[in-house]
Amino acid sequence: MANQQIQNYAVFTKPGQNYYRVGLSVTSGIVHYRDVAGPEELLALVDLLRNEKPCAFDPDTNLLTVGFEPVGEKE
Repeated sequence: MANQQIQNYAVFTKPGQNYYRVGLSVTSGIVHYRDVAGPEELLALVDLLRNEKPCAFDPDTNLLTVGFEPVGEKE
């Protein structure tokens, strides 16, 4: 399966049990779940999903990608 654009995401946590997971809803309507190692990785992943567009996910390689952005771009 090729990269599919992420439409929505959801975060699932149980901090006392060290459980961190992100659900990624892609254009085909399928939701893929990705386990996250800890709170630091979760925060970085949510930051990418919230601030970078477009985001895509490849379930075969478990790879999350974001669109290209010019170097030094001011926002």
